[in-house]
Amino acid sequence: MQSLTKLRVGLLVVMALMLTGAAGLAMAPSRVTFLATVTDGYQLVDDEGQPYEVENTAKGNELVLNHVGRKVEVTGTVQDEVDYKLIVVESYRVVEE
Repeated sequence: MQSLTKLRVGLLVVMALMLTGAAGLAMAPSRVTFLATVTDGYQLVDDEGQPYEVENTAKGNELVLNHVGRKVEVTGTVQDEVDYKLIVVESYRVVEE
């Protein structure tokens, strides 16, 4: 009886570790490319209205300081934070409308 209880507890621990690991993978940064409009609040807003905070990097600063109000195709790494999305801009190009 005691070994059966130990087995159940062990299985529960393994399952909890697996679920924790899967949740960590879901939160990992992902590389994306999308169309967005540059706002004056250090943000990009995609065509669906989703805002992305732009990380303070050389390429991100270049984008948000020189192209406010313009539509861009941006490639970068997105991290889902608790209440916002953060993008580290790798490259971008201004889209002529």
